[in-house]
Amino acid sequence: MRFDEAVCAIVGEPGKGLNAMFVMMNAARLHVALQGIGLLDAAWQKADAYSQERRQMRAPGKGKSAGEADLIAEHPAMRRILDTQRAWVDAGRVLAYRTALELDLIKHSPDPATQAAAQRWCALVTPVMKSVFTHQAFHGGSDCLQVFGGHGYVREWGIEQIVRDARVTMIYEGTNEIQAIDLLVRKVLADGGSGIYALLDTLQAELPPGAKASTQAGARIQTLRAITAQIVKTAPQDPALAYRVADNYLRAVALVLMDWAWLRIEAGVDDSTPNAPTRWRAPAQALRSWVLPEFQMRTFIIVQQCTAAA
Repeated sequence: MRFDEAVCAIVGEPGKGLNAMFVMMNAARLHVALQGIGLLDAAWQKADAYSQERRQMRAPGKGKSAGEADLIAEHPAMRRILDTQRAWVDAGRVLAYRTALELDLIKHSPDPATQAAAQRWCALVTPVMKSVFTHQAFHGGSDCLQVFGGHGYVREWGIEQIVRDARVTMIYEGTNEIQAIDLLVRKVLADGGSGIYALLDTLQAELPPGAKASTQAGARIQTLRAITAQIVKTAPQDPALAYRVADNYLRAVALVLMDWAWLRIEAGVDDSTPNAPTRWRAPAQALRSWVLPEFQMRTFIIVQQCTAAA
């Protein structure tokens, strides 16, 4: 691009252009996060539909009769893939809806404290959503392509197009590594962790009471609080520490948010409605079996790095 002898006009105040740009960038990061959720949902829909018509082998527990092969949707490996992506999509929608409400509160609430809390939510959750849901759009979309087997690269199915489209979202509006640095270095460490502690207080207060999963979610929140305090304490001794662990920290925050989102979903599920157990309980179980265990790995890595830096 060349701007030689171009005519231009200043937009806004001189010297404030970067600030204005980040207003646009924050909106774009949320839009790209929604793009990731939409692409992952599209990939899941295609894979789920295919799994309900493609038959292959006998599913475990079905016996060894010479009858018709079982639907691949009945095979545990395929159920793991499909239910896991559904867990990501539904959690992403809850977080997107909540962020939209917080944006409205920033703009319209007459209460300064409410506005400040909403601003805090958006500042901390936006980089998390952009990073994790574009990452999952690509990697989860690739898993959905796996459901098709050799048919995954047949253009008529459309799944390979989704995987290619999802890959570029990880680069859009600041790479996902930049999102992690933004979260930990520019947001969390900048105020000594007070903002993220307040957000964790909000999540803790909104956990459905009495549920066993709420106790486990509360334990993760407390672990994240302790990990944050350890980074805040150790980072001054090693200027590179926060940059090394930023990706792991963002993933840990994302998993806490997803846990919170799914507890909110489950609190509103009526098992007497048609398909409720398979539509909602199966993804919730997949979340706890295949997604949330990552939290232990991420926090363990951070503790190791902090210990070495100290």
